[in-house]
Amino acid sequence: MKVLLIAPQPFFEVRGTPLAILQLVKALSKLGYKVDIVTYHLGKNIKIKNVSIHRIINFPFIKNIPIGPSYTKLFLDFFIFLKAFQMCIKNHYDVVHAVEEAVFSGIVIKKIFHSPIIYDMDSSISQQLINSGFIKNKYFLKLVCSLENWAIDNSNSVLTVCSSLTEIVYNKFPQKKVFQLEDIPPGDGQIEVSKEKISELKRKLNLTEKMIILYTGNFESYQGIDLLIKSIPEVTKYKPDVKFLLVGGEKENIIIMKRLANYLKVEDFIIFTGKEPMEKIPAYMALTDILVSPRCKGTNTPFKIFTYLQSGKPIVATNLPAHTQVLNEKISVLVEPTPKGIAGGIISLLKDEELKDKIGRKGKIFVEENYSYKKFVKKVKEVYDSLES
Repeated sequence: MKVLLIAPQPFFEVRGTPLAILQLVKALSKLGYKVDIVTYHLGKNIKIKNVSIHRIINFPFIKNIPIGPSYTKLFLDFFIFLKAFQMCIKNHYDVVHAVEEAVFSGIVIKKIFHSPIIYDMDSSISQQLINSGFIKNKYFLKLVCSLENWAIDNSNSVLTVCSSLTEIVYNKFPQKKVFQLEDIPPGDGQIEVSKEKISELKRKLNLTEKMIILYTGNFESYQGIDLLIKSIPEVTKYKPDVKFLLVGGEKENIIIMKRLANYLKVEDFIIFTGKEPMEKIPAYMALTDILVSPRCKGTNTPFKIFTYLQSGKPIVATNLPAHTQVLNEKISVLVEPTPKGIAGGIISLLKDEELKDKIGRKGKIFVEENYSYKKFVKKVKEVYDSLES
Protein backbone atom coordinates (compact mmCIF):
# COMPACT_ATOMS: atom_id res chain seq x y z
CA MET A 1 0.00 0.00 0.00
CA LYS A 2 1.28 3.46 -0.93
CA VAL A 3 0.38 6.33 1.41
CA LEU A 4 0.51 10.10 0.91
CA LEU A 5 0.80 11.65 4.36
CA ILE A 6 0.13 15.40 4.35
CA ALA A 7 1.67 16.92 7.48
CA PRO A 8 1.39 20.73 7.86
CA GLN A 9 4.13 20.77 10.47
CA PRO A 10 7.89 21.38 10.66
CA PHE A 11 8.83 17.70 10.38
CA PHE A 12 10.80 16.57 12.19
CA GLU A 13 10.88 18.84 15.24
CA VAL A 14 10.56 17.97 18.93
CA ARG A 15 7.01 19.03 19.72
CA GLY A 16 3.63 17.33 20.10
CA THR A 17 2.21 16.73 16.61
CA PRO A 18 5.54 16.04 14.82
CA LEU A 19 6.35 13.48 17.56
CA ALA A 20 2.99 11.80 16.96
CA ILE A 21 3.59 11.80 13.19
CA LEU A 22 7.00 10.20 13.76
CA GLN A 23 5.42 7.34 15.73
CA LEU A 24 2.77 6.91 13.03
CA VAL A 25 5.19 6.69 10.10
CA LYS A 26 7.40 4.26 12.01
CA ALA A 27 4.34 2.04 12.51
CA LEU A 28 3.38 2.32 8.83
CA SER A 29 6.95 1.43 7.87
CA LYS A 30 6.87 -1.62 10.15
CA LEU A 31 3.63 -2.72 8.48
CA GLY A 32 5.37 -2.59 5.09
CA TYR A 33 3.56 0.46 3.70
CA LYS A 34 5.42 2.96 1.53
CA VAL A 35 4.90 6.51 2.77
CA ASP A 36 5.52 9.86 1.06
CA ILE A 37 5.35 12.74 3.57
CA VAL A 38 4.51 16.21 2.30
CA THR A 39 5.59 18.77 4.88
CA TYR A 40 6.98 22.27 5.45
CA HIS A 41 10.44 23.40 4.34
CA LEU A 42 11.59 23.41 7.97
CA GLY A 43 12.48 20.34 10.02
CA LYS A 44 15.14 17.73 10.51
CA ASN A 45 15.50 15.04 7.86
CA ILE A 46 15.26 11.56 9.34
CA LYS A 47 15.74 8.17 7.75
CA ILE A 48 13.00 5.57 8.10
CA LYS A 49 12.62 2.51 5.91
CA ASN A 50 9.92 2.91 3.21
CA VAL A 51 9.45 6.59 4.13
CA SER A 52 10.35 9.62 1.95
CA ILE A 53 10.08 13.27 2.96
CA HIS A 54 9.02 15.81 0.33
CA ARG A 55 9.21 19.47 1.35
CA ILE A 56 7.54 22.55 -0.08
CA ILE A 57 9.73 25.24 -1.64
CA ASN A 58 12.08 26.96 0.75
CA PHE A 59 11.10 30.34 2.19
CA PRO A 60 14.33 31.74 3.71
CA PHE A 61 12.42 34.51 5.51
CA ILE A 62 10.41 31.91 7.45
CA LYS A 63 12.77 30.35 9.95
CA ASN A 64 10.32 29.42 12.69
CA ILE A 65 6.72 28.22 12.71
CA PRO A 66 4.82 28.99 15.91
CA ILE A 67 2.69 26.37 17.63
CA GLY A 68 -1.01 26.77 16.96
CA PRO A 69 -2.89 28.81 14.34
CA SER A 70 -0.99 31.60 12.59
CA TYR A 71 -0.90 33.56 9.34
CA THR A 72 2.45 31.89 8.63
CA LYS A 73 0.78 28.48 8.66
CA LEU A 74 -2.07 29.70 6.45
CA PHE A 75 0.50 30.91 3.91
CA LEU A 76 2.51 27.69 4.00
CA ASP A 77 -0.57 25.44 3.87
CA PHE A 78 -1.36 26.75 0.39
CA PHE A 79 2.01 25.42 -0.79
CA ILE A 80 1.40 22.17 1.09
CA PHE A 81 -1.71 21.72 -1.07
CA LEU A 82 0.20 22.49 -4.28
CA LYS A 83 2.95 20.01 -3.35
CA ALA A 84 0.47 17.27 -2.43
CA PHE A 85 -1.47 17.85 -5.65
CA GLN A 86 1.77 17.63 -7.65
CA MET A 87 2.66 14.36 -5.90
CA CYS A 88 -0.75 12.89 -6.80
CA ILE A 89 -0.28 13.76 -10.47
CA LYS A 90 3.04 11.88 -10.49
CA ASN A 91 2.01 8.92 -8.31
CA HIS A 92 -0.99 6.76 -7.54
CA TYR A 93 -1.73 6.58 -3.81
CA ASP A 94 -3.89 3.94 -2.18
CA VAL A 95 -4.74 6.33 0.65
CA VAL A 96 -4.26 9.96 1.64
CA HIS A 97 -3.55 10.50 5.33
CA ALA A 98 -4.21 14.16 6.19
CA VAL A 99 -3.11 15.64 9.52
CA GLU A 100 -5.13 18.45 11.12
CA GLU A 101 -6.00 21.29 8.67
CA ALA A 102 -4.44 19.36 5.77
CA VAL A 103 -7.75 17.49 5.67
CA PHE A 104 -9.20 20.31 3.53
CA SER A 105 -6.51 19.75 0.89
CA GLY A 106 -6.98 16.02 1.32
CA ILE A 107 -10.71 16.14 0.60
CA VAL A 108 -10.09 18.10 -2.63
CA ILE A 109 -7.48 15.53 -3.65
CA LYS A 110 -9.88 12.70 -2.81
CA LYS A 111 -12.58 14.14 -5.07
CA ILE A 112 -10.16 14.62 -7.98
CA PHE A 113 -8.01 11.49 -7.71
CA HIS A 114 -10.55 9.21 -5.96
CA SER A 115 -8.13 8.16 -3.21
CA PRO A 116 -9.71 7.29 0.16
CA ILE A 117 -8.77 9.68 2.94
CA ILE A 118 -8.01 9.30 6.64
CA TYR A 119 -8.56 12.48 8.65
CA ASP A 120 -5.93 12.52 11.40
CA MET A 121 -7.81 14.74 13.85
CA ASP A 122 -5.01 15.63 16.23
CA SER A 123 -7.17 18.47 17.51
CA SER A 124 -10.45 20.23 16.79
CA ILE A 125 -9.60 23.06 14.40
CA SER A 126 -12.52 25.22 15.53
CA GLN A 127 -11.72 24.64 19.22
CA GLN A 128 -8.06 25.43 18.63
CA LEU A 129 -9.01 28.77 17.05
CA ILE A 130 -11.23 29.60 20.03
CA ASN A 131 -8.63 28.60 22.65
CA SER A 132 -5.81 30.48 20.93
CA GLY A 133 -7.85 33.63 20.36
CA PHE A 134 -6.39 33.75 16.83
CA ILE A 135 -9.84 34.41 15.38
CA LYS A 136 -12.61 35.96 17.48
CA ASN A 137 -15.25 36.76 14.87
CA LYS A 138 -18.17 34.47 15.72
CA TYR A 139 -19.38 34.26 12.12
CA PHE A 140 -15.98 33.16 10.85
CA LEU A 141 -15.69 30.64 13.69
CA LYS A 142 -19.09 29.27 12.71
CA LEU A 143 -17.86 28.91 9.12
CA VAL A 144 -14.74 27.04 10.28
CA CYS A 145 -16.92 24.73 12.38
CA SER A 146 -19.07 23.99 9.31
CA LEU A 147 -15.95 23.29 7.22
CA GLU A 148 -14.65 20.96 9.90
CA ASN A 149 -17.94 19.05 9.89
CA TRP A 150 -17.75 18.88 6.09
CA ALA A 151 -14.23 17.42 6.34
CA ILE A 152 -15.32 14.77 8.86
CA ASP A 153 -18.35 13.86 6.76
CA ASN A 154 -16.27 13.46 3.59
CA SER A 155 -13.46 11.43 5.19
CA ASN A 156 -13.47 7.66 4.87
CA SER A 157 -12.14 7.26 8.42
CA VAL A 158 -11.35 9.62 11.25
CA LEU A 159 -8.37 9.10 13.55
CA THR A 160 -8.52 10.81 16.96
CA VAL A 161 -5.94 11.05 19.74
CA CYS A 162 -8.25 11.20 22.76
CA SER A 163 -11.78 10.45 23.92
CA SER A 164 -12.93 14.08 23.84
CA LEU A 165 -12.26 14.25 20.08
CA THR A 166 -13.86 10.83 19.57
CA GLU A 167 -17.01 12.09 21.28
CA ILE A 168 -17.09 15.20 19.06
CA VAL A 169 -17.08 13.03 15.93
CA TYR A 170 -19.58 10.45 17.23
CA ASN A 171 -22.01 13.13 18.42
CA LYS A 172 -22.10 14.73 14.98
CA PHE A 173 -21.67 11.65 12.78
CA PRO A 174 -22.74 8.47 14.65
CA GLN A 175 -22.14 6.22 11.62
CA LYS A 176 -18.63 7.48 10.86
CA LYS A 177 -15.67 5.09 11.21
CA VAL A 178 -13.70 6.53 14.12
CA PHE A 179 -10.49 5.11 15.57
CA GLN A 180 -8.88 6.40 18.74
CA LEU A 181 -5.12 6.20 18.51
CA GLU A 182 -3.50 7.72 21.59
CA ASP A 183 0.11 8.81 21.58
CA ILE A 184 2.73 6.50 23.03
CA PRO A 185 6.14 7.22 24.56
CA PRO A 186 8.97 7.62 22.02
CA GLY A 187 10.80 4.41 21.18
CA ASP A 188 9.91 0.90 22.26
CA GLY A 189 10.39 0.81 26.01
CA GLN A 190 12.09 3.18 28.44
CA ILE A 191 15.49 4.57 27.48
CA GLU A 192 18.08 3.72 30.11
CA VAL A 193 20.32 6.57 31.23
CA SER A 194 23.71 5.86 32.78
CA LYS A 195 24.73 7.28 36.16
CA GLU A 196 27.60 9.03 34.42
CA LYS A 197 25.21 10.94 32.12
CA ILE A 198 23.03 11.94 35.06
CA SER A 199 26.04 13.16 37.05
CA GLU A 200 27.34 15.06 34.01
CA LEU A 201 23.99 16.82 33.54
CA LYS A 202 23.82 17.71 37.24
CA ARG A 203 27.28 19.25 37.02
CA LYS A 204 26.35 21.16 33.87
CA LEU A 205 23.26 22.60 35.55
CA ASN A 206 25.04 23.09 38.87
CA LEU A 207 22.34 21.11 40.67
CA THR A 208 22.99 20.58 44.35
CA GLU A 209 19.35 20.60 45.49
CA LYS A 210 17.84 17.48 47.01
CA MET A 211 14.55 17.72 45.10
CA ILE A 212 14.16 18.47 41.39
CA ILE A 213 10.81 19.30 39.79
CA LEU A 214 10.62 19.08 35.99
CA TYR A 215 8.41 20.47 33.25
CA THR A 216 9.07 19.68 29.57
CA GLY A 217 7.32 21.13 26.55
CA ASN A 218 6.41 24.42 24.94
CA PHE A 219 5.59 27.60 26.86
CA GLU A 220 2.34 28.51 25.10
CA SER A 221 -0.29 30.12 27.34
CA TYR A 222 -2.47 26.98 27.54
CA GLN A 223 0.39 25.10 29.20
CA GLY A 224 -0.02 27.10 32.42
CA ILE A 225 3.69 27.85 32.97
CA ASP A 226 2.69 31.07 34.73
CA LEU A 227 0.60 29.04 37.21
CA LEU A 228 3.58 26.79 37.89
CA ILE A 229 5.90 29.74 38.54
CA LYS A 230 3.29 31.35 40.80
CA SER A 231 3.17 28.11 42.82
CA ILE A 232 6.90 28.25 43.62
CA PRO A 233 6.76 30.65 46.63
CA GLU A 234 4.50 28.25 48.53
CA VAL A 235 6.57 25.18 47.58
CA THR A 236 9.86 26.79 48.59
CA LYS A 237 8.33 27.99 51.86
CA TYR A 238 7.85 24.31 52.72
CA LYS A 239 11.10 23.07 51.16
CA PRO A 240 13.79 25.65 50.34
CA ASP A 241 16.25 23.14 48.80
CA VAL A 242 14.22 22.52 45.67
CA LYS A 243 14.84 23.44 42.03
CA PHE A 244 12.37 23.75 39.15
CA LEU A 245 13.74 22.66 35.77
CA LEU A 246 11.75 24.14 32.87
CA VAL A 247 12.84 22.46 29.64
CA GLY A 248 11.60 23.92 26.36
CA GLY A 249 10.01 27.16 25.22
CA GLU A 250 10.79 29.76 22.57
CA LYS A 251 13.14 32.62 23.54
CA GLU A 252 10.39 35.23 23.69
CA ASN A 253 8.24 33.02 25.96
CA ILE A 254 11.18 32.33 28.25
CA ILE A 255 11.85 36.08 28.59
CA ILE A 256 8.24 36.64 29.70
CA MET A 257 8.40 33.82 32.27
CA LYS A 258 11.76 35.07 33.58
CA ARG A 259 10.18 38.47 34.18
CA LEU A 260 7.40 36.81 36.16
CA ALA A 261 9.95 34.82 38.18
CA ASN A 262 11.91 37.99 38.93
CA TYR A 263 8.76 39.80 39.99
CA LEU A 264 7.89 36.96 42.40
CA LYS A 265 11.54 36.76 43.55
CA VAL A 266 11.77 33.03 42.75
CA GLU A 267 14.36 33.24 39.94
CA ASP A 268 16.94 31.43 42.09
CA PHE A 269 14.68 28.38 42.26
CA ILE A 270 14.30 27.99 38.47
CA ILE A 271 16.52 26.83 35.64
CA PHE A 272 15.31 27.64 32.12
CA THR A 273 17.16 25.33 29.74
CA GLY A 274 15.46 26.33 26.50
CA LYS A 275 14.76 23.71 23.86
CA GLU A 276 16.63 20.43 24.14
CA PRO A 277 16.95 17.55 21.62
CA MET A 278 14.57 14.65 22.18
CA GLU A 279 17.45 12.29 22.99
CA LYS A 280 18.43 14.43 26.02
CA ILE A 281 14.99 14.41 27.68
CA PRO A 282 15.40 10.95 29.31
CA ALA A 283 18.47 12.24 31.20
CA TYR A 284 16.44 15.17 32.57
CA MET A 285 13.71 12.80 33.70
CA ALA A 286 16.22 10.42 35.27
CA LEU A 287 17.58 13.11 37.62
CA THR A 288 14.11 14.41 38.49
CA ASP A 289 11.96 13.67 41.53
CA ILE A 290 8.59 15.07 40.42
CA LEU A 291 7.11 15.82 36.98
CA VAL A 292 4.50 18.53 36.42
CA SER A 293 1.95 19.37 33.74
CA PRO A 294 0.17 22.60 34.76
CA ARG A 295 -1.99 22.86 31.62
CA CYS A 296 -4.91 25.26 32.04
CA LYS A 297 -6.76 25.01 28.69
CA GLY A 298 -7.67 22.49 26.02
CA THR A 299 -8.94 18.93 25.93
CA ASN A 300 -6.21 17.07 24.03
CA THR A 301 -3.94 14.89 26.17
CA PRO A 302 -0.37 16.30 26.01
CA PHE A 303 2.19 14.01 24.38
CA LYS A 304 4.44 14.53 27.40
CA ILE A 305 2.05 12.64 29.69
CA PHE A 306 2.93 9.30 28.09
CA THR A 307 6.66 10.02 28.38
CA TYR A 308 6.17 11.16 31.97
CA LEU A 309 4.41 7.90 32.85
CA GLN A 310 7.11 5.84 31.14
CA SER A 311 9.80 7.46 33.31
CA GLY A 312 8.40 5.94 36.50
CA LYS A 313 8.44 9.33 38.23
CA PRO A 314 5.34 10.75 40.00
CA ILE A 315 3.22 13.29 38.12
CA VAL A 316 1.38 16.37 39.36
CA ALA A 317 -1.19 17.43 36.74
CA THR A 318 -4.17 19.73 36.62
CA ASN A 319 -7.59 18.14 36.99
CA LEU A 320 -8.73 18.87 33.41
CA PRO A 321 -10.03 16.55 30.65
CA ALA A 322 -6.71 16.99 28.83
CA HIS A 323 -5.15 14.96 31.65
CA THR A 324 -8.00 12.90 33.12
CA GLN A 325 -8.66 11.11 29.81
CA VAL A 326 -5.49 9.18 30.67
CA LEU A 327 -4.51 9.99 34.24
CA ASN A 328 -6.33 9.10 37.45
CA GLU A 329 -5.60 9.48 41.16
CA LYS A 330 -3.85 6.11 41.34
CA ILE A 331 -1.12 7.10 38.89
CA SER A 332 -0.87 10.86 39.47
CA VAL A 333 -1.73 13.71 41.81
CA LEU A 334 -4.56 15.67 40.20
CA VAL A 335 -4.97 19.28 41.30
CA GLU A 336 -6.97 22.40 40.53
CA PRO A 337 -5.43 24.59 37.76
CA THR A 338 -4.37 27.29 40.22
CA PRO A 339 -1.00 28.19 41.81
CA LYS A 340 -2.33 27.00 45.18
CA GLY A 341 -3.56 23.71 43.71
CA ILE A 342 -0.27 22.99 41.93
CA ALA A 343 1.78 23.90 45.01
CA GLY A 344 -0.40 21.65 47.18
CA GLY A 345 0.08 18.71 44.82
CA ILE A 346 3.85 19.11 44.75
CA ILE A 347 4.07 19.52 48.54
CA SER A 348 1.93 16.38 49.08
CA LEU A 349 4.61 14.36 47.25
CA LEU A 350 7.50 16.14 48.97
CA LYS A 351 5.96 15.16 52.31
CA ASP A 352 5.38 11.50 51.46
CA GLU A 353 8.26 9.53 49.93
CA GLU A 354 6.22 6.32 49.94
CA LEU A 355 3.37 7.97 48.00
CA LYS A 356 5.87 9.44 45.56
CA ASP A 357 7.39 6.04 44.78
CA LYS A 358 3.99 4.31 44.64
CA ILE A 359 2.48 6.72 42.13
CA GLY A 360 5.56 6.66 39.91
CA ARG A 361 5.71 2.86 39.92
CA LYS A 362 2.00 2.43 39.15
CA GLY A 363 2.19 4.99 36.36
CA LYS A 364 5.01 3.11 34.66
CA ILE A 365 3.11 -0.18 34.82
CA PHE A 366 -0.04 1.55 33.52
CA VAL A 367 1.61 2.98 30.39
CA GLU A 368 3.43 -0.27 29.63
CA GLU A 369 0.18 -2.24 29.81
CA ASN A 370 -2.03 0.20 27.90
CA TYR A 371 0.16 2.21 25.55
CA SER A 372 2.81 -0.15 24.22
CA TYR A 373 4.40 0.14 20.78
CA LYS A 374 3.02 -3.29 19.84
CA LYS A 375 -0.56 -2.19 20.57
CA PHE A 376 0.00 1.05 18.70
CA VAL A 377 1.09 -0.74 15.52
CA LYS A 378 -1.90 -3.07 15.78
CA LYS A 379 -4.28 -0.10 16.02
CA VAL A 380 -2.68 1.57 12.99
CA LYS A 381 -3.21 -1.63 11.00
CA GLU A 382 -6.88 -1.69 12.02
CA VAL A 383 -7.32 1.87 10.74
CA TYR A 384 -5.87 1.05 7.34
CA ASP A 385 -7.65 -2.30 7.09
CA SER A 386 -10.95 -0.45 7.60
CA LEU A 387 -10.53 1.26 4.23
CA GLU A 388 -10.89 -2.08 2.50
CA SER A 389 -14.11 -3.04 4.29
